[in-house]
Amino acid sequence: MAQAMDDRERAILAVVTELLESEGYDAVQVRRIASMASVSLTTVYNRFGTREALIVRAVRNWMDLNGRVALPDPDPERSPYENIQTITRLMLEPWVRYPTMLSAFVRAALGPGGDELRGVGIDWVVPKVRAGLTAYDPAFLDDLRMVMEHVIWSTFTRFSTGEMDLEGVLDAWDRTLLRLLADRSPARPTGSSTQSRGARAGSPSSVVRRP
Repeated sequence: MAQAMDDRERAILAVVTELLESEGYDAVQVRRIASMASVSLTTVYNRFGTREALIVRAVRNWMDLNGRVALPDPDPERSPYENIQTITRLMLEPWVRYPTMLSAFVRAALGPGGDELRGVGIDWVVPKVRAGLTAYDPAFLDDLRMVMEHVIWSTFTRFSTGEMDLEGVLDAWDRTLLRLLADRSPARPTGSSTQSRGARAGSPSSVVRRP
């Protein structure tokens, strides 16, 4: 939930957000922020406490403004895999536009005070995902969420360390969803599915656009 801000707080957060988007996490230094925002160091520390808390606040504000993408309702003519694949691709779009912010998000979430960032994006999309899987066992849906949370965090962390690009992130999500859903029938959750294994809808390279 967004917190009420005065003009100085807005100026500080605007500078931090600009630096996170353009230069990344390490560019955010308190003296530089104070100078660019035309405030004193005391003001920055009094309003935000620590550098880490300042970054967490800026990232959370950015997510509130940019991360809540419009998600479609499930299409009954499409498979559960295809519907969720659409949602996950839309979920990734803001990070595709601002990849340095994704790296900053990971570092902030894993750092001091970053607990509030973890699961934020996932919580926004879970209702749509569940709406597309109403025929499935609730216990399976809980397991699906747990697996996808691990995959999302693993791929985001690997992206932030330079081990994986965004196409690799999306491909890992697609493969995981395909293996979890493509051969699983909601009518027989523990048995084999009568669904055929079709080709995946779209390829990562056709969706991820480099900024």
